[in-house]
Formats: sequence, C-alpha cells, structure tokens
Amino acid sequence: MGMCLKRRIPIYKLGRGTEEIDKGLYQAALNSFDAVLSSDPADYRAWIGRGIALAYLGNFEDALLSYDRVLAHNTEDALVWVFRGVALASLNRLSDALASNDRAIAINPGDAAAWINRGADLADLGHYVDAFASFEKAIALNPDDPLAWAGRSTCLTNLGRYADALTSFDHALTLEPDDGYIWTNRSNALLGLGRYADAIASCDRALGIDRRDPSAWYFRGVALANLGRYADAVASYDRSLSIDRRNAYAWYNRGNALRSLGEYEDALVSYDRALKLDQKNANAWTGHGNALLRLGRYSDAVSSYGKALQINPDDHVAWNNRGVALGALGRYTEALASYDRALSMNNDDALAWTGRGVALGALGRYTEALDCFERALEIDPKNAPAWYNRGNALANLGRYDDALRSYDCALSINPGYATAWYNRGNAFLGIGQLEDALRSYDRALEIDPSNPCAWANRGNALGILGRYADAVASCDKALALDPENANAWTGRGVALEKIGRRIEAVASYDKALALDPDHALAWYIRGTALGNLGRYKDALASYDRSLALNPRDPLVWMGRGVALEKLGRFDHSLASYDKALEFNPDDAHVWANRGNALGGLGRYEEALLSYDKALALDTDLTVAWTGRGVALEKLGRIDDAFRSYDRAVTINPDDAVARTGRNTLYGQLSHLNILPPPYASDLAASNAVGVADAGPGRTADLPPGSPDLTLRPRLLYSLRQHRKRNPAGTCSNLHLASALSEIRRMGSALGVPCRVREDAERLCSSKSEEDRLTGGLVQSAAVDALYHACQQASLPVTIDAIIHVSRLSKHEAASIRDTYAVQGSGPLKNAISEDLDRISSALKIDDSQRRRAEELLSGQNLLNTEEVQEPAGIVAAAIYLAARETGKRRTQSEVAKAAGVGIATLRNRYRELAE
Repeated sequence: MGMCLKRRIPIYKLGRGTEEIDKGLYQAALNSFDAVLSSDPADYRAWIGRGIALAYLGNFEDALLSYDRVLAHNTEDALVWVFRGVALASLNRLSDALASNDRAIAINPGDAAAWINRGADLADLGHYVDAFASFEKAIALNPDDPLAWAGRSTCLTNLGRYADALTSFDHALTLEPDDGYIWTNRSNALLGLGRYADAIASCDRALGIDRRDPSAWYFRGVALANLGRYADAVASYDRSLSIDRRNAYAWYNRGNALRSLGEYEDALVSYDRALKLDQKNANAWTGHGNALLRLGRYSDAVSSYGKALQINPDDHVAWNNRGVALGALGRYTEALASYDRALSMNNDDALAWTGRGVALGALGRYTEALDCFERALEIDPKNAPAWYNRGNALANLGRYDDALRSYDCALSINPGYATAWYNRGNAFLGIGQLEDALRSYDRALEIDPSNPCAWANRGNALGILGRYADAVASCDKALALDPENANAWTGRGVALEKIGRRIEAVASYDKALALDPDHALAWYIRGTALGNLGRYKDALASYDRSLALNPRDPLVWMGRGVALEKLGRFDHSLASYDKALEFNPDDAHVWANRGNALGGLGRYEEALLSYDKALALDTDLTVAWTGRGVALEKLGRIDDAFRSYDRAVTINPDDAVARTGRNTLYGQLSHLNILPPPYASDLAASNAVGVADAGPGRTADLPPGSPDLTLRPRLLYSLRQHRKRNPAGTCSNLHLASALSEIRRMGSALGVPCRVREDAERLCSSKSEEDRLTGGLVQSAAVDALYHACQQASLPVTIDAIIHVSRLSKHEAASIRDTYAVQGSGPLKNAISEDLDRISSALKIDDSQRRRAEELLSGQNLLNTEEVQEPAGIVAAAIYLAARETGKRRTQSEVAKAAGVGIATLRNRYRELAE
C-alpha cells in the first residue's frame, strides 16, 4: 500500500486569528476570522485565514469557497492557489489539486511548498517519476525541507528503489528526527528490502511519536506477517482499522493473515470488507478465492478468481489457483487451460507446472504429467508437492521403484507429508513389499488418523499378509470415518472370506458395489465368494458383471469357467477357459482347469494335453497332477494314473482327491502285482490295510516285464497275508468303506456341504445293507448316493458333474447316464411332469398327443442338456412334435406362448428331439 503524502502548508501571516491557529484552536480562529469579515467583508487575509481554519477543522468544501472568494479578487495570489490545492487533495480531487499547484508554480516558480504539494499530488495519482522530479525541484529550492526529502523517498520506494529510498529517508530524519510520518514511510522501504525486523522497529519509533498513526500500525502488521507472526499481524491490522476503518489494504492483508492461520471464515469476512471499499481490488478477489478454495467451496472460488482476472488478466497467481479449484471440481481440461495461462505469464512458476502435471495425471496422461513435474523440480528442487505428484505419476505408470524414490524425496523435505507416506505405502503394496507398506501406512496414520483410504489400504496389506482379523479391524476403522468407502468394504469382504465368514463377506461386497457399481474387481471377488458358498449361479452372474466392465481380465474368465464347471456346463466352461488363455496363455491354473472341463465332456485325451501344458508351466501344480491322474484313470492307464496321483500327494499331502485315487489304484495294482515305483513314503500308512506288523520280508515273483518291487518286499508280503486272513464276507465292509471314501472325495471336489455328504453316506450304507456291495459297484454306488443326496437337498449338482469327478470308467459312466435318462431324476422328473401338465392343460391337447409327448420325453437324456434347470423348453418341443406326428398341428408361436418360452428355444429343442 502507498500512503497519501503530506502536503506542505505555507506559512502565512494572517493577523487576527493567527495565534489561535498556531495553538490549534481552530474553531476559535474561525470565530475570530468571521468576526473580522462581519465588519469588513473585503478583508481577503481574513478569508484566507478562514479557509485555513476550516481546512484544519476538516471542512474542506467551505475552505474552498473561502479560497475562491480570494481568487475572485486576485487570481495571481500563488499562496492561495497552494492552499486551495491542499483542500482539493484532502477531498481526493487530485487532478484539480495538481492544477492548483501548477497555477501557483506558474505565478511563482520558486515556491518550494507548491513543488512539494505538486509532487504529492502526482505521487498519489501514481505518477512517481514526475512526482520525484517535483520533489527534486523542491529540494533544489530548499535542501533542508524534511517533507521534500520524505516525498522524494516515498517516490523511490514506489519505484522499487528501496535502498535509495532508505538513504533518502535517513537524510530526512537528520533534518526532522521526531517526524512520525517519515519513520512510518521509512518502514515501507525496509519492507521492500525484506528487512522485516527493522521495519517493525521503524514503525514502533513512529508509534512512539503518535500511537494513533494507522499507517504505522498497518506497515507493522505487514512486517509481522512476513515474519510468519500472523496472530500479531492481525492484532496490528486491528489497531490500524480501529483508527481508519476505510483502509481497504488493511482489510485485505488482515484476510491474508487470517487465512495463513487457517481461520478461513474470518478471512472471508475481511476480504468482503476490503471489496466493499474497493470492488476493483484484484488482489482482494484473489485472496477471497483462496479462502473459498480452502473451505472446499470450489465453484465460488472459481467465480472469485474470475472477477480478479476481469480486473487484472495478467494475475498469474489467480490463473494458477483457478486451475486448482477447477481440478477439485473434476474439470481437468479447464484446469489445464488455466495453468497454461499462468505459465504463459511466468514460465518459471513451479507451482503452476506442478498443478498442470496434476491435471494431466487426472486425465490419465501420466507421461506428460511426469514432464511437468520434472520441469517444476528444475525450477524448485525443494518443491515437496512436485516430488509427491511425480511419485504418483510414476506409480500409475507401474514404475513403483522410481515412485518410491520420489516419495522419499518429498518426505525428506517434509517428513509430515501424510499423503506422501500413504502413497508410499501404496507403491510398496504394488511391488509386494507388504511389511514396508504397513510401516508407511502406519506413519501416515500417525500424522493424520482421519484418512479412511490409508486405513482401507492398510487393511488390504494386512489381509495379504494373512492377518485377517487385523485387516477387518482396519477396514472397519476406515468405514467408521467414511461409510461410503467402496475400497474399504471390498477389503473387508476379502478378509472376512479368508476367515470363513463368507456370508458377511458377500454382504460387504454388495455394499461396495452399491456404492460403486462399476468396480470390476469387486464383482470378480464377489463371484469367488459366492462360488465358495456353492452359489454358482449367483457367482456366474457376478463374473458376467465384472466382464461387462473389463472383458480382458483372464482371472475373471477363469472364475467364470470354474462356476460353469460346477454347474456341469462343461462346454461353456471350456469356452471361458479358452478366453482366459487368450489374454494370458501362460497361466498354469487355467490350463489345469481347462483339462477338468474337457474331462467333464469325456474328452480325456484332450484333457491330458491341457494338464501337460499346465505342468510344463508349473511342474509343482498339484491340481494338474491330480486332474491328469483322473483323466489317465478314465482312459484305463492305471499305472500312469497312479504315478500322477502319487506326484500330487508328494507335492501336497493334503490333496484328498489325489490320496484317495492313489490308494484306490494302489489296491488294484497290488492285487495285480504290477504296482509301479516309486512309492510315496506314506503309501502303506494311508492304505486301508495296515502293514506295521508285516511278516518276514521276501521278494515277490514277478511276471516278465513287471516293475522291480524289491524296494518294498515287506509291503507286498503284508498285502498277501491280509488277503489270506480276511474271509470273503468281510470284503463288503471294505467295499462300503471305499464307497464312503469316494463320496467324501467327490463331495469335497464339488463343494457339497458336509450335511449333504453325510446324507449320501447314509444312503450308500442303507443300500449296502439291502444289496451286497461288490467291488465292481463301489464307484457306481458312490455316484448314485451322492447324486440322490444332492437332489434331496435341492442342490444344483448334475449327474454329469458327479461323473466328472468320479472314478467311473467310460463304460460305467455311459451306463449311469442311460439309467438316469430312462428313469429321470427326482426334481427334474417332477419339473417335467409339472410342465407337461401345465402346458397340456393350456393347449387342451388330447390323450393321444400327451402319451406321444411322454414317450418322446422318456427317450431323452435330459441330464445331458442345458435345459436341465429349465425343462419347459424341452416339454414344449415334445408337445409340438407330438402334435405334428398325430396330425393335430399346433403353431410354434401357440406352443411357445403356452409354455412361457421363446420361439427360438422351442425351435432349438424341437430340432434336438427330431434328430
């Protein structure tokens, strides 16, 4: 702020009244002059004295009238023109004041007071060069006039020549050391030099002379604010404003100090007061916008910056901060344009380069963003936000190691940078350094415990480390802070699922997806959880939602394939696995699952190729060895199957399917004396027959070409002794035990609940008591019991799904399928019967048509079709075909409408029946 310069009031001997003016008794002086004029209206000295008294009393308009009365009599009185100029300046009529002083100088070029006042008028008009010249002229006329030196110094200050100004002020003080006005203006020069402590001392000296000097209090506040003493600065501004409440600059700078103290609402009040006094104060509009920005009122902030830029389009700070506000509103393209305007005015503005990079990053243009941060850091290597945002850009480019180095640079500058610690944790999470990630999250939360994202990602890291209870607690903390944090709900679900609380996990995923329906990952893991609950249809729907959002995710395609496989839809499952391999051909698990699907379709040779591909990628993949064993067993290659099962058990002794398969084949091979080497160390212990007390060891006589069994002679001896000791009657117990073991194995492989497996075991045991269970019927009995138990429990498990995980030979599997095709199956048969009744009634078909439809349906292997869950289509097709054959035709549209299926479905099922 510039302050109005003092004017020099010329010394004028006025006669009567002069003494009162000298004593400051201005009203008494006015009364004296009025008394003179009442007796002699032509006493022009009295008119001058009256004007001076009125001016001192602040009545400048009447003072002007008095001066004009004199000038009407004598236009060449230079001193009156000077007095008149002082009155006009006091009324802020600076151009008129300048004209009066110019007239005085024209009359008397040697009038130093006129030159001083002319300089003051020019300075107050902002014409500092011309003002300086006027003060120089005054000094030439009177070198010892401190007011001329003070005016000269003020011009130098406003011209940015602070050192020269200070020298000039100091000279003025040698002439008038107790002039508070000079001490006050001297502080302004010191502010320009950055000597804030000296500026405060200069203001204090001025205030020692006059405690009610508003400018001294104001400049003192500016100095204190520059020293970071914002509370003291506010107190100084308040003192200044208590004396002069119309100082717009004091209100503006008070707002700045309050904003620095974080008191944004109070700052807004100050800016509003400043703008009420001066609507054209661009800086006040910018400050107003800054306070709104801090309060999160981004739209209002953009409006304030707009008003600032209307007044001063070259305010690069306003352009920069407008970009920040636009970015916060998600208007990144507009923000980018704002930053570009700021940089067009100041290409070395590190903050603008940083903001521009942030906007580019938000637009996904990470490489360009990185260039901006590099430019910002060239300008200011200590710019912590630039290092931090550079780290973000690098992390988004997958360059986590480089990102970590950037975060570390930001933290070396500002160790309390909470978001840098948080994103540092995210970078460690990205490269799998979980303990380091945890430490970073913990540090971020020490600084800012109210960051829900840090709590959520901390929970994710804990979950990956297997600390599931801690993970749930961390996610709960995030949700307490932000109940709508979808990431926290997702992480919570993952942790809950890991500790077996799957229903709660699904509820968490549902909450996450209600908040963010486009969260592809959440749909995927929700599908996994539903699959683990045996809700394969729901899982399939979840996977499909995920793929609708991201059709190129191989993990989702694999999960979808597993769900379809569990539903017995092996052809569709195979297609999903193929899709997964299209995006990631090196995923051993997908190749293994593809083998399972091919096995479910009975394509065991192709399944073997898939398993072999999986094992080429991962030689220790248990599920591939197990699946390979099943396929080989189905193909009758018992010895190779045994080796595959044995390899699976060696890798994972807890693989129940492989152990059961190996033990079953062990019995068969040992019976034939063709058990292949090598053996797993726990073969005998895991077999149904104990060998701990075997008899004396001897080597078996082997047929030509049999493997060498000399490594285990005691084992074979024990097996033979066991067979001799057990009468044939007890074999049925062994067969039942094998069947029950098979039920447990198949049930586990299919994810059948324990209670249903137990029901299947009871069914199998009951059947064994009624009919003697022979060795050849073990597998069939196990399949039959498990299927019926699943049907009774209304589980969507098809006979094909059970056959797929069974150890039935091709011939046995075909026989089972034929049996169920003729007999029908519980729920399916009931559904077909109900649909047949319903559609027949709706169409009013006769008995002959119905009988023919029943014949057509009884001859179909319905379990081998996709209509197993919705038989209405196949029933409608049977009725339509029966109507054609009996000569009582019905239209496809008529039958489809009665059945509640589409014409395309009816047509497809009809073709299948006709074939």
